[in-house]
Amino acid sequence: VQNVVNPFTKTFSFDAIIGEAGTLEVSLLHASGQQLRRKSIPVREGINNINLDGTNDLTSGIYILQVQYKGKLLTRKLIRR
Repeated sequence: VQNVVNPFTKTFSFDAIIGEAGTLEVSLLHASGQQLRRKSIPVREGINNINLDGTNDLTSGIYILQVQYKGKLLTRKLIRR
């Protein structure tokens, strides 16, 4: 996961560099651990730009981004302005 804009404002996107085609599972959680958004995204080999819709209505604060691909989980802390 690269090019994560942090803090983000109204929209949120990032680049995922993928070794082979598959499905990316993207979750956005509140800092308390409550899941707010979840999206399964088909990806191709190479650089994929991932947009997480529905972030306009989130209040300012700290959120957790989880990206799962082929059994590996990546977690990043995000700040919403």
